[in-house]
Amino acid sequence: MEKIEPRPKILVVDDEEDVREVICDYIEDIDLGVQTIVASNIEEAIVKTKDDEVALILVDYSMPGGNGIELSKRLKKILPDTNIIMITGRADKQLVIDGMRKGLNDFIEKPLDPNLFKKIITGHVNDFIAKKEEEARELLLIKKSFIEESLDLFDNTDNYILRLEEEYYEDETVNNLFRRLHTIKGGALAVEGCEILAKLVHVWETCLQKIKKDKKRPNADGISLFLDAKDNCLKLLSILDSNEKISSGYIKELDNLEANLRKVTYIDYPKEHPRKKIKAADITLGLDIDDGLFVSNPKLDSLLNLTGDLVNLKNNFKTLIQQKMKEDKNKDYKDIEDLYDNMNKITDRFQNKIMEIRQFNLAKFLNRIPRLIRTVAHDLGKLIKYEIKGADISVDRNVAKALNLSLTHILRNSCDHGIENTEERKSLGKNPSGNITLEVKESKDNIIVKVQDDGKGMDKDLILAKAIKNELVEPIKINHLTDQEIFDFIFHPGFSTAEEVTSVSGRGVGMDVVKNHIDKLHGEIHINSEKGKGTEITITIPVQKTLLVEKFMIGAHKGEYVAFPSKSIIAVENIDKDQVKSIFSNGKYNFKGDDIPISTYSDFLDTSEKESTNTQTPKVILVLEEEGEKLAVVIEEINRQLETVVRPFNKILPKIPGFRGTCYLTDETFAFVISSSELFTKILSIKEKDKAA
Repeated sequence: MEKIEPRPKILVVDDEEDVREVICDYIEDIDLGVQTIVASNIEEAIVKTKDDEVALILVDYSMPGGNGIELSKRLKKILPDTNIIMITGRADKQLVIDGMRKGLNDFIEKPLDPNLFKKIITGHVNDFIAKKEEEARELLLIKKSFIEESLDLFDNTDNYILRLEEEYYEDETVNNLFRRLHTIKGGALAVEGCEILAKLVHVWETCLQKIKKDKKRPNADGISLFLDAKDNCLKLLSILDSNEKISSGYIKELDNLEANLRKVTYIDYPKEHPRKKIKAADITLGLDIDDGLFVSNPKLDSLLNLTGDLVNLKNNFKTLIQQKMKEDKNKDYKDIEDLYDNMNKITDRFQNKIMEIRQFNLAKFLNRIPRLIRTVAHDLGKLIKYEIKGADISVDRNVAKALNLSLTHILRNSCDHGIENTEERKSLGKNPSGNITLEVKESKDNIIVKVQDDGKGMDKDLILAKAIKNELVEPIKINHLTDQEIFDFIFHPGFSTAEEVTSVSGRGVGMDVVKNHIDKLHGEIHINSEKGKGTEITITIPVQKTLLVEKFMIGAHKGEYVAFPSKSIIAVENIDKDQVKSIFSNGKYNFKGDDIPISTYSDFLDTSEKESTNTQTPKVILVLEEEGEKLAVVIEEINRQLETVVRPFNKILPKIPGFRGTCYLTDETFAFVISSSELFTKILSIKEKDKAA
């Protein structure tokens, strides 16, 4: 949030010019960054307060046409929240009582004491600034709340708009869309700066009233205008959120859109409504808008941080118990241990609930797919039908983001490269309308997403020829490539077999991005395609059951603590100094009959120092495994196991290569958390270079 810096004004009211000048000089000397305005009488003061927002008013007691107390009474009716101070040479008890009853907030006696004057004026100005900042914060919270609620209401609006194109009138569809718009309009009218948004929504709302009244649907152009209206509402919300000014050019665009909405053509529905009632769940492909409260990402992240603090507190409590038991072995600590066990159970349950909050229902973005396909099909002049199966599955929001981006690229490619145009499909004996099916399901510990079309399929020979031309395959391997290996060439950056670039695809950008996102989640992508029949792309992503708390082994090396993920460690073995010397002589460690690469933690850190084979410090070997690869790492000691939260690097502690972040230890120190994948990549790379040398 930007810091609010109001520039307050102080009104000085006195009939004597020299007195006004002295007071203004005193205020200027305080250096509060305020602006002073003056008035010589009561009526002039009244006018000044109407024209300017005043932070503080200083009034004299005796003035022509009245006194400062009467002026205070009149000013309080205009500015009830503005403080008024009387400067007088006769501040007796009765005057103070009368003044307070009429609205005065403070008195300053003449002659003026500079230090007292500064203290009183500074206090009142700071009070004004604090009030204004609090008001601004409240207005900002109202605005943010309105934006969040509106975005949530607009979330699957595309789906409702497209349902208006159905062959029969559906009252629930129109009512649901109308309720959303009406709620947004009501909120917009209550938020400063949303007048243009409220006006656009009102015009759109009027169109829905006509649909409801006449039981007619908008034509194809009308549906496109509804979609444009939704997009522009989102744009206006974005402008509101960023505090940007709406340009005059954009206002003209909105005026044209509103004019076109008023001229939408409505046509009859071709069929009567079926007897069977369509449920709202069938329309939304997921949860209804009233199923819960929208929680913004910053709020969720804050809650996650608090969960981490709770886990650290639990760990500290456990350490304290252990210390007390060592100090007094004869004392019974069962009650305290039982208390810890209960805390541990509650913490675990709390973590699970937080993980549920972190889950994102895929229906949120799958509801946007119909519009994506409709828009792309319209741009390409194709007829494409679609089917979505299994949308009601929840995943971690990082998985949802990756799938959202990946499916956008895959579906656009399917529409452009996969589905043939109408004439071509007819000539091949296919239905003029192409079909795309998206299926999402959960199997064991994986999320499986399939995109299937009945288009032209992938041409293996063409892909292989392009791969050979781009030198992506060695000539000796050409005749031994599997179908999957050939299809995998499309994931190379810049790879494309399209003969021309369209507005949709063909630039060779997209599928490499898909592969990168899936790889980051340790997922897989598989292609099955037959020329002339169609293509099926399957994405498999492992479901991570917990993302908050992890188990680590905490090691110490040259005074630093480092945390190794327990899930990557398959063995911990102690070695003496003689073994250290023999191990480093051949660079291998024999683990259960297999020679595996061995390195030191210092090698990973790229430090110039080498491990001394003569040191008396005990040595520990950690055997780690990552994706089938094994690696031994030498470290000074392992002193504990810990369940804690990884805190990512930030501006104060920037990202360090090879590490994921930090975690707090029970003694209020912290450890650097190793990234197992980067550890393997780095050390194995060093070994390869040493071997080559």
